[in-house]
Amino acid sequence: MAQEESVHRKLAAIMFTDMVGYTALTQRNEKLALELLEEHRRVLRELFPKFNGREIETTGDGFLVEFASALEAARCAIEIQRTLATRNISVPPENQIHVRIGIHVGDVVQKEGRLLGDGVNIAARLQPLAEPGGICISVDVARQIQHNLEATVVNVGEKELKNVKLPMEVCRIVLPWEKQPSHLPLRVTRSWLQTPAQVVAVVLLFLCLVIASTSFLRRHERASLSSTNTASAVSPPGMAPRLRSVAVKPLDYIAGDTNQMYLADGMTETLLRYLSDIRALRVPGRSTVMSYKGSSKTIKQMAAELEVDAIVEGSIQRDANRVLITVQLIEAASDRHLWSTNYVREMSDFFKVQSEVAQAIAAEIGVQLTPQDQRRLADVRPTVPAAVEAYLQGRHQWNRRAPEALRKAIDLFEKAVQLDPGFALGHAGLADAYCIAPATIDVPTHETYDKARAAAVRALELDDQLAEPHVSLGFLLANVDWKWREAETHFLQAIALKPDYPPAHYWYAYQLLVKQGRTNEALVQAQLALKLDPAASATRGNYTMVLIAAGRHEAAIRQAQIILELEPEFIQANWGLLRAYIGLGQYAEAIEAGKRFRAQYNRPWVWGVLGYAYAADGQKEPALKLLDELKGQTPIPRVPVAQIQAALGLKREALESLQLAYEERERDLAFLRIYPLFDRLRAEPRFQELLKKMELEP
Repeated sequence: MAQEESVHRKLAAIMFTDMVGYTALTQRNEKLALELLEEHRRVLRELFPKFNGREIETTGDGFLVEFASALEAARCAIEIQRTLATRNISVPPENQIHVRIGIHVGDVVQKEGRLLGDGVNIAARLQPLAEPGGICISVDVARQIQHNLEATVVNVGEKELKNVKLPMEVCRIVLPWEKQPSHLPLRVTRSWLQTPAQVVAVVLLFLCLVIASTSFLRRHERASLSSTNTASAVSPPGMAPRLRSVAVKPLDYIAGDTNQMYLADGMTETLLRYLSDIRALRVPGRSTVMSYKGSSKTIKQMAAELEVDAIVEGSIQRDANRVLITVQLIEAASDRHLWSTNYVREMSDFFKVQSEVAQAIAAEIGVQLTPQDQRRLADVRPTVPAAVEAYLQGRHQWNRRAPEALRKAIDLFEKAVQLDPGFALGHAGLADAYCIAPATIDVPTHETYDKARAAAVRALELDDQLAEPHVSLGFLLANVDWKWREAETHFLQAIALKPDYPPAHYWYAYQLLVKQGRTNEALVQAQLALKLDPAASATRGNYTMVLIAAGRHEAAIRQAQIILELEPEFIQANWGLLRAYIGLGQYAEAIEAGKRFRAQYNRPWVWGVLGYAYAADGQKEPALKLLDELKGQTPIPRVPVAQIQAALGLKREALESLQLAYEERERDLAFLRIYPLFDRLRAEPRFQELLKKMELEP
């Protein structure tokens, strides 16, 4: 009887996980394999309980986990893959952790703490069918989760599973940071590939089409280049080197009209965009290469400083709506001209010619383009010339980040999309500008953020391969909506689309990871952005703020001073200097920095931190004066008010201000968890409740 009572039959969702490549790694590097195995176990074990998962047993380098519902199992699986994908961004390939996951819901037998039965067997057989970093599920799971899961579920057909009598329909979860399948609805769809023979036939047909189309495109591309351009391959046939990194030297505008320099800058930036779309190439960022504008340094010197194999240089000349573009590729080690070409094009083809140059360079240096690279480089539509011009001028102004320049950028981006409503980059630029506008200029905060959201969504509707709109949406979802998981999905998708795009890394770091208290991860992302574009003040400025969040205030001051030597009025550097002095308890220095900053940039959020410094330094009168000034604003900026109230010891009033900030969805409240200015309130139950409502509790 005792044995019969220990046996229990029930319905459960079963998850099997497996760490990809662990056995092979143990043979190559046993020490590293064990370290990664332990880290993998720690990460997954932290996540199981958050979704009510119960670990049944450890299967070597995997887990068997039971869930009460299929939906909780699926959401846990997505969170596992999201967490590992985030981790893998910042580590070398040999240290990455990839997991396969299989999930089934069915009848199981619980006996003496173990789970047995077909439900377990099927989940175990599904797991090997998943891609590394992927999730494979049974159709039974798919039916239960398809209307409630944030991700897409697609049917991949019937599969024969070992020791399972009948073939089973198998599905996979398309993870949010993967490209959504445009041809499938967001529901379970029965695959028309029902047999292995059909699958093989389709694969063979696809390969034939790829080979034929690639051959045709290469012939067409060569014919097109020879008929429309004056080109010369300078290196001998068969001698093209295998290069893996290229920098673009700022192109010259040779007509001498300084008002047209934005064309040369725009061409430099656009060429960088298309070259960085080639995943096999490392391409230094815009601000870094723009620091060589007008430089007398040789190609070898520039290449050595940027640690690249080759340099692209050239010039642009304009005649009405036509442009003459000259480009050449130079191998750094030998100073040898590998390739050069001239283009005479209409302004409407401004972006298309950059794409052609990028493809020609890739072909010359022997870089293999992936299908995604080919699609991205080929999918360039003609644009209204005046819209191109407005967009290039807008980017020129946006890169300056100064208040007046930002106003001009918004006007120019608006003009670009009015002239050409189908211009995806114009909408992306508008989203970028509107995202930073409330912190930089006097605009209605929520109305401006709504415009940013609409512009980002429209950009992705026009071109779902653009990284920039995903970054803007990540910024808005974290900074405004406090929807942390959705925000992280967009940041990760942006990084997957464009790994060399610095804003994707530094906004992910400062706008999401810092706010969640994940400062170690934030530092990795901010450092990666800085490595990609070390000369960009915005990149270094965000790194400064991440250092402050991590408590490394002296390092933050050094970074801020590096920026201020070049740009004395750069907002984020002055903001970082003020915050870092407060973090060190150097209130006299903070007050002096705050007064200089306020004279340059008189905004309420500066008053709040300056008022905090006065109060912390025992100077009650100037702190109260700033508090009164803040209360006289319309609308009242609640977070800066609460900062001064907290420093003055007015805890009840400060908590009331924070509650109002929550109700009014005030932007700066997103930093509540990590702001040291609220340390005096952290033990208060109302403060803890506020963190919980914002899903920011530790």
